[in-house]
Amino acid sequence: LQMGARQQFTPALELYSKVLDLDTGHFDALVSRGVIYSKTKDYRKSTEDFRKAQEIAPERAGSYYGLAELHYNRRQFNKAIKNYNLALERDDQLAEAYCRRGLSYYYLKNYKVAFHDLYKAYDINPDLPKIRSFLKLVQNKIKDITVKFEPEMVTYFKEQIKMEWEKYDKMGIKRITFSPAETEEYLDSAYGAEWADLEKKVPDLVSPLKKVTCNE
Repeated sequence: LQMGARQQFTPALELYSKVLDLDTGHFDALVSRGVIYSKTKDYRKSTEDFRKAQEIAPERAGSYYGLAELHYNRRQFNKAIKNYNLALERDDQLAEAYCRRGLSYYYLKNYKVAFHDLYKAYDINPDLPKIRSFLKLVQNKIKDITVKFEPEMVTYFKEQIKMEWEKYDKMGIKRITFSPAETEEYLDSAYGAEWADLEKKVPDLVSPLKKVTCNE
């Protein structure tokens, strides 16, 4: 497979190498050749080209993104994230970097951050290939975890509440029971306060979080 891939990309490799023979500091040629070396699994040469491109133009995002892709395709997700970060520091509108960083976080099981990155990618470029499928994938994962986690937490808090009331009963504290209408009014007020707090702290996350929790 590697030999076939190399033969497939040989004309492009030769072209970029000729360009670099004439101009060893040609940024685009270095990045493009680095991408091809990565596709043919020649990771050492690919890394060398990306590193040299970074030395030539450290302010440009392409070489960092290329190196991030190399690590991503090798499933080295922490290294990929580090380089996606560096690429996004130089170009914060690089939708592909947000998407791939989001997928990296997904594979590392950090689903909240993954959703945030994928939503950012979608916000920048809603026509990005498969972005809607990726968002749905993470949404479903978050919902699955919530469904599995919720019964355990309900049981836990019921036990905690029971213990608390046993303590209060011994202290002679009387219980006050709300009517259904009062309970609903209280919950609406509590949820409203929580969403208002999130609006202040993480405004860009509120809309996607509401979609995940079916509150929108």
